[in-house]
Amino acid sequence: MAEWTPKLVVAAIDFGTTCTGYAYSLTENYKNRRLKIMNEQLWPGRSEIRGQAPTSILFKPDQTFHSFGFEAEKQYKHLALFKKEKEWFFFKHFKMILHHTENLTLETDLESANQRSMKAIVVFTAALKYVADHVYETIKRTHGYMDKSNIMWVLTVPAIWRDSAKMFMRKAAKEADIRGDQLLLAVEPEAAAIYCKELAIRIVDQHGRNFLKHFNPGEQYIVADLGGGTVDVTVHEVTIDGKLKELHAASGGPWGGTTVNNEFWKSIEDAVGTETFAEFRLEDQLGWIELDQEFEREKRSYGPKTEGTHTFRIPPFFINRSKLNRADIICKKHDNSDNSIAVMQDHFVIHATKMKEYFDTAIDKIKGHISKLLQKEELSKVSLIMLVGGFAESRVVQNKLRCCFEAKHVFVPPEASGSVLKGAVMFAHNPNIIAERISPWTYGVHTRKVFNKRVHDSGRKVTIGGKEYVNKAFDKYLEIGQSVVVGEDSPCHIYRLINSRDHLAFWKVYKSEKKDPLYCDDKGVDHIGDLVVKLPADKGERNWKLELRMTCRGTELEASVRATDTEYQFEEKTTLKFLRSDFDYELVPGDVFNE
Repeated sequence: MAEWTPKLVVAAIDFGTTCTGYAYSLTENYKNRRLKIMNEQLWPGRSEIRGQAPTSILFKPDQTFHSFGFEAEKQYKHLALFKKEKEWFFFKHFKMILHHTENLTLETDLESANQRSMKAIVVFTAALKYVADHVYETIKRTHGYMDKSNIMWVLTVPAIWRDSAKMFMRKAAKEADIRGDQLLLAVEPEAAAIYCKELAIRIVDQHGRNFLKHFNPGEQYIVADLGGGTVDVTVHEVTIDGKLKELHAASGGPWGGTTVNNEFWKSIEDAVGTETFAEFRLEDQLGWIELDQEFEREKRSYGPKTEGTHTFRIPPFFINRSKLNRADIICKKHDNSDNSIAVMQDHFVIHATKMKEYFDTAIDKIKGHISKLLQKEELSKVSLIMLVGGFAESRVVQNKLRCCFEAKHVFVPPEASGSVLKGAVMFAHNPNIIAERISPWTYGVHTRKVFNKRVHDSGRKVTIGGKEYVNKAFDKYLEIGQSVVVGEDSPCHIYRLINSRDHLAFWKVYKSEKKDPLYCDDKGVDHIGDLVVKLPADKGERNWKLELRMTCRGTELEASVRATDTEYQFEEKTTLKFLRSDFDYELVPGDVFNE
């Protein structure tokens, strides 16, 4: 990650599954008014200043960028109306590929709405470049010309993402002309926690009295970031110096607002049949977009007291198909109960009770997850649950969670969807505001260790140079659940590198839910990346002594290596490589010996 250096402006981009937004503040203003953060947004294709733009992007047939956000959706609908969309590439809700893809690489493909493929890195890079350029032009228009080198960028990422997904976003940002030394990554719920800490929130006590509550030292609170794709939950305590201490590793799952949309589409698929639905998704892009937009509007307006029915115009595809086959639009019989989908005058009619069911899947997952957290002894003093993110603005979600957690204060800040952005700006102004984090995994590296018959399996014993070792031993640096002081190095581990090939020292990096894995190939131990150090090529074969330290600085793991022999020494910081396509060398485990 970038070393923090003061810049004239901090600009944050929240690249979400459903929507994308930005916020920024001048460093000079931030010194005196921390909450003075600009996040009014005027996006092309939208006449009024309002909230975020849809995370939709359109590419021409030659895979060059065409448009983003409102403009992309408008243009793609126009293409679909005249049946010209088949050679174009339109992507919507594409961020979730980074959450779902385990073996993410720069060659990973992304499927468009009309089932055509492009490289995911090309799509993300184009989107980030467009948004960053738009933000830059907004800053210049408002405050006058400013060189790009005077901007510190901060990009928000879900807390539950793999390290490979975070590295992927860094790669895309670099390709989008955002320099690595001008980029910070901010964990979304953590950013929201930073912003929420600065608020004076209105609380109603058990006697019905209103009062303002500030976050004092010792205060413990949960922040649940309910986004479009994912739900991220963090728990923090305010320290005596006003910083934040993480009490539990960030957690969550893919239970965001698009879960509701997916349930709606499942019910339509069930109604019309899988084969017909698949043909509709491919052949009637205009109908799909318009129905999706109609449902999104109804979803956002739906409340806990909403009664009656919701109507959606049936796409012409289904009407034409039913006439062609001389069959009903909905092949299955549906009664008039509240849980059915009816057809009336070319409209799908869905009862409010059915609409409620669409929300239940996501809400039940969120409730269950937070309930499990609150049962933990170390979180028994949590007094407040903050709901942020776009999905948190749903009145149904708010009502259900308040009813479920009556013993706690459930609070939704004004502009819940903007809390992450504002907190990300504050984090970039002062990354040291996070004092401690909890390690979500046990992290370690591969090495050869001296064989110990009381610990190691005899079947793993190898003899090298007259000494007995075990291969693929797990050398632990951080333990799951361990409190890690941000910026503090782990204890130094010392290794020997013998007969280095290609003048490279490397360690395979592993993670595990176990506290003390013995071997890197144990069940539940996963290879997540590599740590590589290039040794001086002009020094010939040497017996290097390597001192390795890891640290949590900001939101990412970093490492430093000091290499010495009898005549030479050097020290460097190195980046952990989490993307498989970064591995442009042959890894031969066992070159590194634990001393």
